[in-house]
Amino acid sequence: MKRICLLCIAVVVLCANGCITPFEPEGMAGYKKMLVVEGNIILGGITTVSLAYSMDLDDDGKIVYVQDANVRVESESGSVYEAVKVVEDGVVSYQADMSDAGLDDRYRLYLVVKGKDYESDFVPVKVAPPIDTVAYMVTGDSTEVEFYVNSRDRTNSTRYYMWSYTEAWEFNPRIYSEFRYDPFSKEIFGIADYENRFNCWQNSKSTAVLIATTDFLDEDVVYRKKLNSIGRYENRINYLYSMELTQYALTREAYLYWENIKKNSDDIGGIFSPQPSEMSGNIRCVSDSDEYVIGYISATVPSKKRIFAYSSDIGIYKYPYDCFSEIIGNDYFLRDSLYHMGMDVILYEPDTGESHWAPKRCVDCTIFGTKEKPTYWPNNHQ
Repeated sequence: MKRICLLCIAVVVLCANGCITPFEPEGMAGYKKMLVVEGNIILGGITTVSLAYSMDLDDDGKIVYVQDANVRVESESGSVYEAVKVVEDGVVSYQADMSDAGLDDRYRLYLVVKGKDYESDFVPVKVAPPIDTVAYMVTGDSTEVEFYVNSRDRTNSTRYYMWSYTEAWEFNPRIYSEFRYDPFSKEIFGIADYENRFNCWQNSKSTAVLIATTDFLDEDVVYRKKLNSIGRYENRINYLYSMELTQYALTREAYLYWENIKKNSDDIGGIFSPQPSEMSGNIRCVSDSDEYVIGYISATVPSKKRIFAYSSDIGIYKYPYDCFSEIIGNDYFLRDSLYHMGMDVILYEPDTGESHWAPKRCVDCTIFGTKEKPTYWPNNHQ
């Protein structure tokens, strides 16, 4: 959503004398704070739509979601699928159950925001072919690993593709500690295995516009379309990485819309980038024909595939931190000093009071993630 919300911005140019001067191209004034609609009509599943407003360069970067809207999906034959508001981690979306919708119909999105009516064009359902493979390869200098997709439609009828993905990863700090320090009591305690700070998880979603066309090829084949790249020092390939890729089939019109979005995202709103009037998509304000709306609604049955990749198989991960250690005797003052310097206890001898300390980032994985393991994770780590 953020990548789309940044479309309507004031272009900034650098003057010859070195100062920065804001410049707004003629005709751009009416494009500020446009409604941005993001999502697709998903047949056989849950349709999720986000509504927000475009941002200017001088905004704080926080997405302003539409909090109170009426949203529904309509079929050309008259069926209606009402959406309900869902809030997760501060993200507002509207979701409609389309599990029983027919594939031989055409669909559109209809919404009411602040008393205004908006609707998309009726669009046909495009069924994505199965994904052949999701795989990876290490770059020649072994500094990155690149994940890519191979796909094909043997009927030669897809031609326009789009992808999104969710990713999750399990990672470990350099040092396993069975102890913790309590700064209030100044004491060191043992911890149970299930309380360990060694196994953690984190997750993310794709933000880049990932599209491809095979329209210029004899066969409808996508070969090694790059999805992302991960550097050798990143936690994502510390232990176990997973990507679930979703593949969509687009119409030609939808592909051209996303191609313009991608150009604008890559150029960060350069003077010669597509202007909002070129990128408004297939959604319009019924109540005000002069109002521009950003967004393109497609109707699709996506295909999915998940990959797991172990760091030991990728073979390039390097731990990014210096994990030196300090040893102190039974000194409460030094314990507290080390703790407030960002150190963490890694070993403790109760009989002598001697303790070993290392930088917290080398001991406590919860600095960079959580203990919430995904339900589909393939091991029994705690």
